[in-house]
Amino acid sequence: MPRVVGCDDVEAPDRIIVDLEPHEQLNWADVCAAARHLLDRLADLGHFSFAMLSG
Repeated sequence: MPRVVGCDDVEAPDRIIVDLEPHEQLNWADVCAAARHLLDRLADLGHFSFAMLSG
């Protein structure tokens, strides 16, 4: 199982991973809009975030 924290204290995680899986009834633009919304809300809270794509 991959570690989702980059530090030794699992009670104080320093990373969160959000996996956006598109529903078959949504188009790619909807997924992009959701990702942008999420990034904006995290920024409002003062969190650094970035998008990472997987295959």
